[in-house]
Parts: sequence; structure tokens; C-alpha cells
Amino acid sequence: MSVLTLHAQHIMEPYEDARFALPPKFRYWSIPHTHDFYEIFLVAAGTVTHIVNNVKQALPAGTMVFVRPHDVHSFEKNGNGDMCYMNVNFRASTVLHAFDYLGSGFKPERLSEPALPPVLSVSPEEIEHTLGLYKRTVSLLAGSTSADTTPVRAFLMEMLLRYFYPQTQRTDMAGPGWLFELLEEMDGEISLAEGLAKMQRRSPVSPEHLCRTMKKHLGKSPTEWINERRLRAAAFRLRAGTDDIAAICYDVGFNSLSYFYTLFCKQYGMSPSVYRRSGQRNEQPKWL
Repeated sequence: MSVLTLHAQHIMEPYEDARFALPPKFRYWSIPHTHDFYEIFLVAAGTVTHIVNNVKQALPAGTMVFVRPHDVHSFEKNGNGDMCYMNVNFRASTVLHAFDYLGSGFKPERLSEPALPPVLSVSPEEIEHTLGLYKRTVSLLAGSTSADTTPVRAFLMEMLLRYFYPQTQRTDMAGPGWLFELLEEMDGEISLAEGLAKMQRRSPVSPEHLCRTMKKHLGKSPTEWINERRLRAAAFRLRAGTDDIAAICYDVGFNSLSYFYTLFCKQYGMSPSVYRRSGQRNEQPKWL
């Protein structure tokens, strides 16, 4: 299949640093494409299948992805529910200037060099925060002159520092740097699905040392930490979509449905089905 190449000059005005898009519903698939600009997208509700660089990823609500100009990707709707997402396209020059301004401590190679684009999970509160910031930025752009690039650059800096700065996850925790780099790498549905085997494989220390260190600094074992994050990912999908509970269980990495139910009830005080019906996020998000 041929790959479509998109160019910033065809989707942005000459004076624009970025193009903002917030489709209220995602009802279609897209053809494989690449582009000469950067892209940050957030799955705000539902689940989408992201095919990127020949790898298929199921992305639940709360997933944020940093797409680079050299990535080849496309989307497929996943399941029967609606998928809502935020998408911002940034000129390459704007992102590279931001990297230069942030300096070497930002380590932009962490974002540009891996085979797959960076993927991270954010909480429901962070979804609301990001969408609120998005709407405020769009409002500022609507009321500014065409030459005013400040709202876009402020939005980009907020995204980079809040979600993609290497120290973001470390500011309120004590412990060795390698531990937080490992946890940052593991804190995504794809890594969590592989679980303990991947954590031990990627750890720079022995399994015993890893367990002792996590117990000391986090108060939980690697398995407990992984299961906690798996349950959080499952809760995102239960709140935001209509996927089958068993499918969610296996997608996030549990091999036993009964064990998943036991842990979920322990952490959330109710079964997954009751949690879904509880109304915590059954209504359409207020930002739609």
C-alpha cells in the first residue's frame, strides 16, 4: 500500500506554527501516512488502534502519543463505541526551536531516536486539564492577530514540560534515577501487558535488587506496582468506552478474569461492571 505524505504548507497558513483539531467523534479509518511536521494526540474517550511503523497498538482513553516527522502511521476505530481525540500538528521548526530553548537537559533524543513514538498514560484529571488548555489556546488564537505565535508556543511548552520532560515523574519521589527511568518506560499499556518479564529484562539490576529497591522507595513489589497500573488502565477503558470487560482484562495483561475481578474489587471497592455503571464517567465528557 502506498504511503501518503502530508506537508505543513498544505494544512497550515504561512503564519501558523500549528494546526489544532478536536474531532468530536472518530468514525473512520485513515490510510498510512507520514508528514514533515510533529504531532501530539490524546485519546480522550474510547479506544483506537494505532498502526505506526508497522506495529499495531491498541490505545485506550488517557493515551498521549508524540509522533515524529519520520513516523508512518494510520488509525483504525476499535470497538463499537465512539472514540474522541485531540490532535495538534506542529511545524518541525517550531518543535526544534523548543528543544533548543529547553537545552540539553531535556534530552530530545529520547523522543526522536526510538523506533516507535513515545506513548504515555495520563489520568482522567490530566485529560480534562489538557483539553481545557487546548480550548483556551484555540480561543486565544481566535482573538489574536495572525502574527501572534505566543499561544501555540506556550501550549507546546506546557505539553513538553508536563508530559515529556524526563524529570516529570521524579519530582516528588526519592530513589535511584534508574528506577524512575524504568518505571517511566513501563508505565504504558503495551509494556504493562508484557509485565514483570519486561520489567526484569529492562532493569539494570537483578530481580532481587529491583524488588528490594521498589519495596524501599515505593512500598510495593514489582508485581504489585504492575497490577496497580494495569488496573488503572482498565479503569480508564471502563469509564470511557464499551469494550467487553474480558477483552479489557486480557488487553491490560491479566491472564485470569477471576483474578482481575478480585484485584479490581479490592482497589476500587466494586466490580468492573458496577464501576462502569456507577456513572463516574458514563455521561459524555463535558468538553464535547
